[in-house]
Amino acid sequence: MARLFGTTGDRLNGGDIFDAPTMPFFAAAWFKQKIDQSTGVVMGRLQPGQEGWKFASHQWNSTHDIGLTIGPTPATDDVSSLAVALDTWFFGGVIATTTNYHYFRYDLTTFSTDDNSVTAATPGSNSQSFAIGATRGNSDGEEDDAEIAWVMFAENFSPTDDQIKEFAHYPMAFQREASLAADDHGLWPIIGASPEPDWSGKGRNMTVVGTPAVVAGPPIASQFRPVTYSFPTAAAAAGNHGFKFGQRMGV
Repeated sequence: MARLFGTTGDRLNGGDIFDAPTMPFFAAAWFKQKIDQSTGVVMGRLQPGQEGWKFASHQWNSTHDIGLTIGPTPATDDVSSLAVALDTWFFGGVIATTTNYHYFRYDLTTFSTDDNSVTAATPGSNSQSFAIGATRGNSDGEEDDAEIAWVMFAENFSPTDDQIKEFAHYPMAFQREASLAADDHGLWPIIGASPEPDWSGKGRNMTVVGTPAVVAGPPIASQFRPVTYSFPTAAAAAGNHGFKFGQRMGV
């Protein structure tokens, strides 16, 4: 499942979370950009033209390049070289440090990255709310025209590219790794519920604002990683598999 944020005012409001997040932070989601527009915001907490941050699926240009905005006043827009084709699902995001933005884009076949050096950029605190599908949660502003699913955010978290690819295929892998390594995190699968649930275990459900339509989600078969069990050949031939029927097997 996913939601289409296609009308002014469409967004998910998360309230007072991820204000001036600790860097490095990780922001990612599955998204499908629907139209050509000046800006398409996947998630953010940005006061207009001032403090905060936002991750965009389409950052201020006609080639649909993903980008990041971070400010104290005035906020600075950064644009990657990673373009996204319209009406196509991508898993995209960024790892932001104070000196570098590591962008990534993945369609389950080709994994592309782009690194932009920056000068001591840190997100400032503000009175807005965290939002999905828009710049901020508590007022209209720069809504996306995109379908969005499996939204991930984590503070003080810098996964490897191999881990990021695993998150795209099996989003619950993000929950496992962020729970162990991040200072704070959130995971919103976007399942068409109201409110939209937070699967990080933090209980930060997102309030649905406007009328974002429920649509089919990205092309991933399951949010759970398959597990294969191996048994010694001799034991398997003897019918001794090391467990009894009805016994629960832990992963």
